[in-house]
Amino acid sequence: MNAGLDPRSTAACGSDSWPLSYAQEQLWFLQYLHPEMTAYNLPRVLRIDGDLDAAALERAFQALTRRHVVLRTRYIERDGRPLAVTDGDGRFVLPLVDLSALPEPQRREALEQEVRGIAGRRFDLQARAPVAASLVRMDAAQHMLLVCLHHIASDAGANPIIIRDLAEAYDQALRTGGPASLPPAPLSYSEFARRQRAAVERGELAASLTAWNAYLGRDIPALNLPTDNVRPEIQSFAGRSLWFDLDPGVHDALLAFCKQERCTPFVALMAAWQALMARYCGQYDFAVGVPNAGRGEEALEELVGSMVNTQVWRARLAPSMTLRQLCRQLRADAMLALEHVGLPFEVLLASREDRRDPGRSKQFQTMFSLQMADAPVTPRLGDARIEAVEYDATGARFDLSLDFRVGRAAARGRLEYNSDLFRADTAQWLADAYMRVLAQIVDCPEARLGALVLDDEATRGHALRLAAPSISADASGETLHGLFAAQAAARGEAIAVVCEGASLSYAELAARASRLARRLARLGVRAETPVGLCVERSLDLIVAMLAILEAGGAYVPLDPQLPQERLAYIAEDSGVALLVTTGALGERFAALPALPVLRLDALDLAQDELAQDEPEQDDEFDRRRASHPGRLAYVIYTSGSTGRPKGAQLSHRNAYSGIALADGHPNG
Repeated sequence: MNAGLDPRSTAACGSDSWPLSYAQEQLWFLQYLHPEMTAYNLPRVLRIDGDLDAAALERAFQALTRRHVVLRTRYIERDGRPLAVTDGDGRFVLPLVDLSALPEPQRREALEQEVRGIAGRRFDLQARAPVAASLVRMDAAQHMLLVCLHHIASDAGANPIIIRDLAEAYDQALRTGGPASLPPAPLSYSEFARRQRAAVERGELAASLTAWNAYLGRDIPALNLPTDNVRPEIQSFAGRSLWFDLDPGVHDALLAFCKQERCTPFVALMAAWQALMARYCGQYDFAVGVPNAGRGEEALEELVGSMVNTQVWRARLAPSMTLRQLCRQLRADAMLALEHVGLPFEVLLASREDRRDPGRSKQFQTMFSLQMADAPVTPRLGDARIEAVEYDATGARFDLSLDFRVGRAAARGRLEYNSDLFRADTAQWLADAYMRVLAQIVDCPEARLGALVLDDEATRGHALRLAAPSISADASGETLHGLFAAQAAARGEAIAVVCEGASLSYAELAARASRLARRLARLGVRAETPVGLCVERSLDLIVAMLAILEAGGAYVPLDPQLPQERLAYIAEDSGVALLVTTGALGERFAALPALPVLRLDALDLAQDELAQDEPEQDDEFDRRRASHPGRLAYVIYTSGSTGRPKGAQLSHRNAYSGIALADGHPNG
């Protein structure tokens, strides 16, 4: 027989009905539209070591479902609206699957099949209560308890309550040899749902609704994530999970940084997620979903049910923003979120007119959550010890979700990803990049967002393939300036560039670019340093472009024909660390007094004046000059010649096919 409430017991028990909470109603509609969906399943796998009485555990489950009404509730449709129907004291059935007679390899394979089956359970919310469980006997001294609840009946905050009550009821059932009984819960979920709806109907949350809409603005841009596969026309919920541990050194630095900044680890960890998404997507305005436990009131602390409330945090970033500034902005966002924590997400959603794309979730495409907890003392079942076992997700609610658990000594993350959009190696790359970004936040908080390094030499190949799948195999590992250098070595005397009667050969152009690149490196240009380039169309312009790339930097074209105010804005917004220009053009940036300026007309790039200057630095430059295809190549503003730009387009790859110059000219 299937696990759960025995349907034979419900007919004689009568029923009680009540309206759903706002979160439950949203979940009901999602399941109604996608009955095959398992993304909102909440599976738990528990290893039990020691003697176990399976019959006593079944009686403990029965006591648990009697105490928590939501665990014996079905959800039906009446007059076009969902309604919760509470069945009476239904008899919970806990199947026992005995694998102890199987050889070890087959036993493990059979267990994995059982886990997949219960984690991927398709709940019929109208027919049965949304809870399932089974007990798997591995041998006389070890069992695996598999439990799965639909999110409509539970959340992460309910897990410790359920385990604690189950352990208490088991001890009682074991001791008495008969039925177990738990005291009534202080508050039923049905009463919580009624109170929540009454508060909204009375207008008690109107101020919070106004505050959230003012914070979010009229329209939230969708986050355009680079994906491995084409996004389906209708949102899919297929998913997998990737677990990873934070480096102990980064963990300690994280706690020290948060103490210095007077913020919680959530702020720094969320900052790393927003920064990664901004750089990965080349987009600096988007939203992230943030779940809140929804248990701020004392009366709700013991309540089992779907209490979590999702909040929408808007990321308004800029390449020139420092990582410390990002953290402080998020700290201010957190204050607003705490002040208006009680507004149901569904009420906010209903008040907005954001554009709807059926291929992605509304409001936000990624989620971030954090639990602060050193591993709690897990209750025992009699003399048996319980330990939670990690499992792979069977669904993904959003494109990407990052969940963190942080304790005093360690931190562990879980990246849930839509497997219809991303491959497993992409998920691993994202996890590695996230840890690298977090390390830069805690180690170099004054670094600018536009200068973040996302990947290292070992992962650049993957990053390149993801962003530029059309690059041919023989060029996929090369950079633009690397390919040019190869041409210069092969046909150095051939003409490379002509401008107004003047020309340079490949060898001459390569030599001038290398000399300028060394000069830039000594002025502080490193990997992905934004360098402003304000030069008229000339041979020097081409030299400077190649030199910036060779030094590892990213050039920011500054068209001399643009208004002075616009030029100053682009330079400041993109976070340029150095301006390369000629003649009097540099005076157009006088409003930025701290910006270093390198005038090309003051240099003699035809002569190798730097050859013997600082040989040790030159050796270091030679080791670094082999830039990697995954580095940022340029930042181009595309909105027109006046006013604030609609946005910047960031090339994520410095590969041959990763650079496209408007009208054949970077200032076009």
